[in-house]
Amino acid sequence: MTAASAPLTNDLIICSFHTDDAYYTAAGDRLRASLEALDLPHEIASISANGADWIDICRQKIPFLHGICTRHPDKKVFWIDGDCTLDHLPDFIRNSAADIIGFQRGFSSPLKIGYAKRTRFWEPCFWGIGTSPAARAYIESARQAEAQITARATDDYFFEEAWRVHAENLSFQVIPSGMVAGKSDTLKPFFVFGASGNVDTFKGQAEQHHSLEPATRTLIPRPKQPAGAPLTFATRVRRKLRREADKLVQTIANRQQPTAQRTKTPTGRSLVAPLSAQKAIEVAVGAAKGGKLTSAEATLAEIQTRHLLNAAQQNAADAAQSFLDYTARPIGDPLRLVWWEKPYPGNFGDWLSPLVFHRMTDDRKVMFVPPNGKASKIHLLGLGSIVKFANSRSIVVGAGASQRDATLDPTATYISLRGPITAEILRAAGGPTIDNFGDPGILMPRVMPIARGSTNGRIALVRHYAHRKLFLKLPDTIDEHPIVMSGAKTIEDFITTLVGYDAVITSAMHIYIICQSYGVPCALVTFATGEDMVRGDGMKYIDYASGVGVPEAAPTVIDLDLRGRDFDNLITDHMVPAAKMDEVAASVTAAIAHYDSQVG
Repeated sequence: MTAASAPLTNDLIICSFHTDDAYYTAAGDRLRASLEALDLPHEIASISANGADWIDICRQKIPFLHGICTRHPDKKVFWIDGDCTLDHLPDFIRNSAADIIGFQRGFSSPLKIGYAKRTRFWEPCFWGIGTSPAARAYIESARQAEAQITARATDDYFFEEAWRVHAENLSFQVIPSGMVAGKSDTLKPFFVFGASGNVDTFKGQAEQHHSLEPATRTLIPRPKQPAGAPLTFATRVRRKLRREADKLVQTIANRQQPTAQRTKTPTGRSLVAPLSAQKAIEVAVGAAKGGKLTSAEATLAEIQTRHLLNAAQQNAADAAQSFLDYTARPIGDPLRLVWWEKPYPGNFGDWLSPLVFHRMTDDRKVMFVPPNGKASKIHLLGLGSIVKFANSRSIVVGAGASQRDATLDPTATYISLRGPITAEILRAAGGPTIDNFGDPGILMPRVMPIARGSTNGRIALVRHYAHRKLFLKLPDTIDEHPIVMSGAKTIEDFITTLVGYDAVITSAMHIYIICQSYGVPCALVTFATGEDMVRGDGMKYIDYASGVGVPEAAPTVIDLDLRGRDFDNLITDHMVPAAKMDEVAASVTAAIAHYDSQVG
């Protein structure tokens, strides 16, 4: 074993090892470089596998880490897996006074982990051990466990074994899961997780702990009633109480308040039980989808008085409000429209569809139809790669396919398609010949006029939702904006912001479409290691461009580190012709007229 060490200049040290194969050697070099750039003391060792497999190599982490702790008794010791890296080290970690600091199992939040139901507590890919006697006794017990236990297990097993012995004596600090690259839009990540693939390869071969809860439940076994024996008074009472409890759960009757459920006890007494935050959100979303304005708004208002929502719940609440933008309108009979609703609060490109149809019909009510191809009533199917969901009850205008082997229903009514490639796929499926093209997203300047004046001298980055977990490094000249949104006002504010930039870099097609519609210079890109994250074979970009008459372009692959990259040769200023916007607007109008004739 050889080690490369940086000078020990403060009260901590970061350690790791890697095998001498090509993958882990390169990963180890990246880790060393990142730690040296951050001026963090470290010991990163290269070891020879000597025929050992991944499980046996992983368990070597225990004696290695114990050795580092022994050599540096006055320093906090942080382990980091060899194929992970640090972008920085937050002060709360650097200055932690806890005996143990790290991520919870599965990078879970405290609301989800449910330790009694899980097999282990920690995710020791980045993990710190303090200098207290309790902390060092813990790592000594892990060393003893690894030395004594013959089970075929990785380091996680022995760390957990020691944890179950010492947990009551240890202070510990949990690192927010949102500080892992790709896990949160609100926290600045510092930890970039590696993925060698060995976990899946050796899954099921390494020994695992059982969760704590089953063992706890069997500590006091329930006495069995002998067959044929008369029931005791206690048994009869216990069974009656269980039956009454079951009735109380199952006799939920009429809902009296938006966030409450009316129940009756076995004695007939009426109770109103508040809904959980999650259930109340589901009620609100359902009411909003159905256009039940009073119920949805009352439920959303009541939620705010009863619950502090987590991020996922708030996103769903925002989606409910967005549905109301389109469903809670008194104008005209509703248009039934297919679009993708999730991930909540919504994906920018998907939620352009109801906005376009809403505004093109003077704010007519638009009702959501799930994109599952099972809709039994006449409905519209507009922008997006959703033509595969068309059926005999669909009226298609501007939708497209995302790959050439898509299966399309030739019995749908096709007013227009996104582009000629989708038209070829439809024709090959026995469908009609369509030569009317254009993504309705290009109509946004017509339904939401936003003038492009002076710009801010900067570049905006908007990545595709599928690329959200990639850890990008940006220069100071680039501002990143998230793509998740759904509300009409939010979309308008977002487009206004983009129009104010010198240029936009994006891996999302409908951001690209918006830029070419409003005249914002733009570069269409994808990211190294993320080329296959976006569904489809890439034909949709060419399909769109040839459909609206702009030069065809496939996404350019760029590195995850955008610092120092010159984008001038990637940014173009192509703009959708006004005549094409007129043509697409006419197609949407024709589709709506046909819809009304069929519904009426």
